[in-house]
Amino acid sequence: MLGLTANRDERRLMSVSVPWNCTTLADTMSVGGGKPFGLPETGRQVSQLEDGSFQVTITYEGTEEEPPEDDSYEFDSSFREEPIESHPNIALIRSRFGGVTGDDGRITFPERLPRHNSGGTGLSGSDSTASAEKNPMFGQTTYLVLHAVFRRTYLKRRVPKDLLESAGTTREKLPGGLPTPSGRN
Repeated sequence: MLGLTANRDERRLMSVSVPWNCTTLADTMSVGGGKPFGLPETGRQVSQLEDGSFQVTITYEGTEEEPPEDDSYEFDSSFREEPIESHPNIALIRSRFGGVTGDDGRITFPERLPRHNSGGTGLSGSDSTASAEKNPMFGQTTYLVLHAVFRRTYLKRRVPKDLLESAGTTREKLPGGLPTPSGRN
């Protein structure tokens, strides 16, 4: 086939264009067949030549083959500040450091630790008036949270049936046998 063109990129995506000469317009829709490299037909472009015949260029596109392990993995992490009220242990923090919820829903902490938290076990039964010890939570309105995104990019000839349901979901374990820290998702 004189004039055939093909290309393949780094992701193993292939495109093959095959020209055919036909005597009638109807023939342009029936020529071809076969699947070069097993690729499906994705389009036909027809043009009429000066002598009245037609040329049709059939395009085939897809992946060359199912790559065995050409998956790529990315891990992006960052710290973000979140409101202290959203901390998973806010009840414990509030009781330990004397946090008080204001009318606006924000939690504030006193400048000095409550007396029952300034040493000892907190089982002494003493009142919770302020001690001389500075409260490390005084003025704190946020806390740092590690946010991480793990991406897996892969190329498949056939789309997995659960692809749309699993997009954007949180997994218990990382794919590909990569180690997953315990207590994380």
